[in-house]
Amino acid sequence: MKKKHLYYIITFFISLSLLTIIYCINNKIAYGNMIDNKTIILSDSRTQYYPLLIKFQNILRGKDTFFYTFQGALGYNFLSTFFYYLSSPFNLLLIFIDDVMNFILIATGLKLSLASVFALMFFRYHFKDERVATQILFSTMYVLIGYNVLYSFNIMWLDGVMIFPLVLLGIDKYLDTKKIWTFAVGLFYAIVSNYYIGFMICLFCPLYFLYRYIINNSNYKDLIKDTFIFGIHMLLVVLTTSFVLIEIMHYLPGYARMYNGLLGDESLMFYNPLNIITGLLIGHNIDIPTLNGEHFYIYMGLLTIPLIFLFFTNKDIPKKEKYLTLAILLIFILSISINIINYLWSCFSKPQCFNGRFVFMFSFFFQFIALKSLLKFKKNNKQLITLSIFLFILIAARFLITRDLTISLENAFFFVIYMIVLFNINKRTILYTVVLFAAVCVELEATSLQSLANYFYLSRGEIETFEADMRDILDKIPDSNDFYRINYNEVDLDNTPINFGYNGFDNFLSTLSSKTAKFMINIGHSSAATTNNSIRYASADEVINTLFGVRYHIYDADYVKSKDFKFLYKNKTLLLYENNDNLSLGYMVNKNILNVELDENALIYQNNILKSMVPNMNDIYYNIELTEIDEEDITYEFENTSNLPICFYNAVDIINEYDPHIIFLNKVKLDKQDDFEIVCSDNTNKKHNRIVYFNLSRKNCLGIYAAYYARDNFKEYVKELKKNELIITDFKPNHIKGKITSTDDKSILFTSIEYDDNWNILVDGKKVKNIELLDELLGAEIESGTHDIELIFKPKEFYSGILISIISFIFLVLYNKKKVYTK
Repeated sequence: MKKKHLYYIITFFISLSLLTIIYCINNKIAYGNMIDNKTIILSDSRTQYYPLLIKFQNILRGKDTFFYTFQGALGYNFLSTFFYYLSSPFNLLLIFIDDVMNFILIATGLKLSLASVFALMFFRYHFKDERVATQILFSTMYVLIGYNVLYSFNIMWLDGVMIFPLVLLGIDKYLDTKKIWTFAVGLFYAIVSNYYIGFMICLFCPLYFLYRYIINNSNYKDLIKDTFIFGIHMLLVVLTTSFVLIEIMHYLPGYARMYNGLLGDESLMFYNPLNIITGLLIGHNIDIPTLNGEHFYIYMGLLTIPLIFLFFTNKDIPKKEKYLTLAILLIFILSISINIINYLWSCFSKPQCFNGRFVFMFSFFFQFIALKSLLKFKKNNKQLITLSIFLFILIAARFLITRDLTISLENAFFFVIYMIVLFNINKRTILYTVVLFAAVCVELEATSLQSLANYFYLSRGEIETFEADMRDILDKIPDSNDFYRINYNEVDLDNTPINFGYNGFDNFLSTLSSKTAKFMINIGHSSAATTNNSIRYASADEVINTLFGVRYHIYDADYVKSKDFKFLYKNKTLLLYENNDNLSLGYMVNKNILNVELDENALIYQNNILKSMVPNMNDIYYNIELTEIDEEDITYEFENTSNLPICFYNAVDIINEYDPHIIFLNKVKLDKQDDFEIVCSDNTNKKHNRIVYFNLSRKNCLGIYAAYYARDNFKEYVKELKKNELIITDFKPNHIKGKITSTDDKSILFTSIEYDDNWNILVDGKKVKNIELLDELLGAEIESGTHDIELIFKPKEFYSGILISIISFIFLVLYNKKKVYTK
């Protein structure tokens, strides 16, 4: 085995060992052998990545479909979600690893450990065999920067972290040899594995190219030409990923996340620069909540601080290089100080909950500068004394800011060790190398454990118990070729439809359509957990359940038995009910559906929709006049004029944050799962009534509404709509076949499918024009008669993207006309 290969193997296993120690101590787990029922799953890794990985595993094993899914929202193109969350090649290991929780643990360890290998490749290219042990040390430091440790549960970002050093290495090789392939492979992987992090890497590449170009050249006459040629190469590499990007560009503008505007009020806010001082030191990341939208994880190891100081005071390093490095440092400071620059890195939008997602790139760059400083350093007592004073001031400043003596002493302890090593650097004995290596590893391990101590990792036992009970309930649902939705009335667990492979509304993804989220709010159902990228269908709303085909309802076992649905089954923790009135995925309605008037009151909007579907029928909701008597507590009174059930709806401004509230009707608490749902109650039979919205904030309350619910009238609508249902003969998520009868007064096919121009509707084998209904749903106009219907989903952008990718790759080969570079 060649010595250089041995170095990479050693680096990999040192990194893997350090990660394993952290996870074993902090979570009491070991690879492949879970102890104390702990996982490394929390936050989005539980609510999003874990269920999505289960779905992808089912796809790989032929148990699920790829292009389209009804497992969330109103159905959506799964391909665009795949490219955001699941396109890492590491996910192919799910074919062989049955347990997805174990897979997350293994994949996290592999990606971060390989990051150290690529970092070592980069360092060795620059410093050859100069003090390889030190290069291995810095490669390991990259793995345990604050960003990687504290964002490790965002497993989809780690591919970018892993490949980033290879991308920079590719730029260096291109500058030295004009051979593009290392860069091309690295950037291609970065974009395909996660285009979001890939976008950030693409922004950093020109910075690094100019940085290295100017350092390497004394004559800049060809700067513009060479930069342009590199830009052409980079553009061609980006275009080879068009099978991802064309698909994404079609859907990205409609994502709910994109509503976080680049030029919003927060974009011009500044962060306190003193946070940079504390952020670089041990202790800044302790007790930070997992979901934190303001914090930057900029810790990159204490050793980098004195070494960067020495970089700028080292007379052997050219001034040009110092000025350029200072420029990168300034860009970094501005990026973590001014929101609008932070948003630019984050694909022109405000990052939600997890801030500074680009920081890992600057962390690696400055570790590279620190390593260069160490290898170029020659003992200079005057510099070291000045540095010691600087570090003392830094620690003192941190203490004055935080008043935390213990952590300040911890910082001082490691700085003292590093200064001792630097004062003896010219001796270059094995002892000092060992001391430096040991001190850095202890520091990184201790800091990581301190930072992760506040994270609440989920219990394997709790997850497995819930999943067993849920699968037991789902097994009791009879097999059927028909389409129906299932609803689990628990709003605290997102993406259960994806997790368990059933058709349902609940959906919490960054790729959720903003139009779908708004539509669900318009019809009276929850959304907007974080700026309307979530749908949590908690309510047993009879109207929406029926119109949108919700046949089965699952409740927690302590739920009061429903009078509206048929009880089917109960296990230890869950109840199963059936709604016998649900309609099919599609049915014929009147042309008036094309002109429904939107109303802020969801009760009235539902009423308008039904009356447009079947004209000349009675209302299902009758408005109740509310009289406000207390603005502060949001209290209303009304006179009871009917014996019908009463429903209440609170219109909410979803852009603002909201406070959970409680509803009391005549001092009796109404059952409510979430803050954005229609809440119904039996009639009180009292003449005078009072409704109180306790703890509801006025800043985002747009209106309180109430109405009597005429259930018998609604049943008449259902009977009429069932006459012209789509009878499904063959159902696959991306190809649906059936029969339907259209009449003169019901000529519009209404489906509960999200509108997407990639759907093709065929009537008797002939394609008809898609119609967007209610600004959200898929429909079509069909002539009178009984017809064969086909709905086929074809992602046209994906196929055109593949063609562009192939053409771009051919152009890249022809333009380059050189063999792959091998060192």
